Amino acid sequence: MEIRQKTPEAAAPVLTQPGMKREYAADPVLTQPGMKREYSKEPAVHAEETVAAAAEVRAEETVAAPSAKAEPIKMPEPVRQQPINAPEPAASGKKSKKGLLIGLIAAGVAVIAAVVLLFVLQPWNKNKPSKTAGTTKASAPVASATATDAPKPETIPAPISESKPEPEPEPAPIGFYKVAMITDYGDITDESFNQATYEGCKEFCKANGVKFTYKKPSGDSTADRLRAIDAAVGEGCNILVLPSWVFAEAIVKAAPKYPDVKFIGLDVSLDSLLEAAVTAAGKAYDYNPDNWNLADYVDMSNVYCAVYQEEIAGYMAGYAAVKLGYKHLGFLGGMAVPAVIRYGYGFVQGADTAAKELGIANKVTVEYVYGNRFYGDADITAYMDTWYQTKGVEVVFACGGGIYISAVEAAGKVNGKIIGVDVDQSAIITKNFGAKGMTVTSAMKGLAATVKAILGDIVAGKWADYAGKVKTLGLNSEEPTMNFVQLPMDTTQWNAGFTRNDYKALVARIFTGELTVSNNIRTMPATEITVNEYGTIK
Repeated sequence: MEIRQKTPEAAAPVLTQPGMKREYAADPVLTQPGMKREYSKEPAVHAEETVAAAAEVRAEETVAAPSAKAEPIKMPEPVRQQPINAPEPAASGKKSKKGLLIGLIAAGVAVIAAVVLLFVLQPWNKNKPSKTAGTTKASAPVASATATDAPKPETIPAPISESKPEPEPEPAPIGFYKVAMITDYGDITDESFNQATYEGCKEFCKANGVKFTYKKPSGDSTADRLRAIDAAVGEGCNILVLPSWVFAEAIVKAAPKYPDVKFIGLDVSLDSLLEAAVTAAGKAYDYNPDNWNLADYVDMSNVYCAVYQEEIAGYMAGYAAVKLGYKHLGFLGGMAVPAVIRYGYGFVQGADTAAKELGIANKVTVEYVYGNRFYGDADITAYMDTWYQTKGVEVVFACGGGIYISAVEAAGKVNGKIIGVDVDQSAIITKNFGAKGMTVTSAMKGLAATVKAILGDIVAGKWADYAGKVKTLGLNSEEPTMNFVQLPMDTTQWNAGFTRNDYKALVARIFTGELTVSNNIRTMPATEITVNEYGTIK
């Protein structure tokens, strides 16, 4: 009989699924779970297992699998035994022959008994599965497994229950929140970015019973903005709304300092955050976000930043201007920061597309310059005078905070036109400058809508949807009014050349990808129209 060393896995029954009947990996052949057992016809355990004197088998040994070829049965050598209380054999030859004869007879009887026992037990053995995986007790003879033999205890996995989604966290009570909006360095009456953000925060907080305040930094530096953040947090504000890319460095420094405060950066791009964080770590930033991992430099778990597809808003404004009949356009940017560049390059691309569609690309020109500041002054106004009065510019896209004032002042002298930015500036320009009908359209961002949506989700306990993310907001739909970047439907000066329906068709073409707008801000887009770049005024 072949004896093999036991392996740890040999004793475990095969469980196909929790709760199913145990199927032992012995000689039964189970083709699929639930099928009738088919047993090997070759006996797996032979009769000598029942012979007490065969051999002692240690508890760590197992019987060979039935698939292995059985060794020939080797019967034990006859044991010469003396009868109990038998007298010592006599020394005479006659008595020796008699003793030898008795011994041979006894041995023959033992052999015959063993053979008979073999044939008697063979049928039972043939119909009983052999115990290839079972273990034996050291103190007992080796025997075939019976129905009552218990396999080695094992841990049976509990049934797998259906996983249930974790309940959403309970939102904090309204009174827990206090919102502070901090201006970049301008005022909440700038009729542009700061004012739109301020009004969105104020409207939401008033409507929802949330405490609200605002801060204006004492100067235009990161240190000034950090002091404003410290003051707001010191007053118990736990949600800070920070409009403008200039907050990037302040966020990188302040967010880890105040882990329980939620920072919302509007127009704060990944590029700006990386520049601040990498520079603070003493490294040189190459202005390629793909080469860096922001998490290696700053913990953003309490920060959410949103940037806009200004290139699309600018594209729609440039496209509309040419379709509405203007051929000599100007772009006056504030500072050459990413958001302003995207507006400008998008404006050029839109004008180029419209001109090519009309077949007048050789007749359309764009003058392009940055004022290098976000407010107007006498020098910039004089520069705009030259554009309107000398160069014959018909409409200027003034993009960059209060710098539009210089363009409006110059346009008013010659009945020129303006394209507003960030918000619908038509009413503002009419009210403050008495220039009714000066604003052709405005390239708008949904600043107020963005703030209201984010604050609403925070109060509802959904901050996890925003934490640690920098998202780009742009077109969500073919319906213009549903998007974060758009032209005003009510105040744009529509005409036969460009109607509301034409505008809707334009939005649908961009949304579906029929028209593509590049967001590359490294180089001026290639165009068929003429673009004259002048760098900066100051």
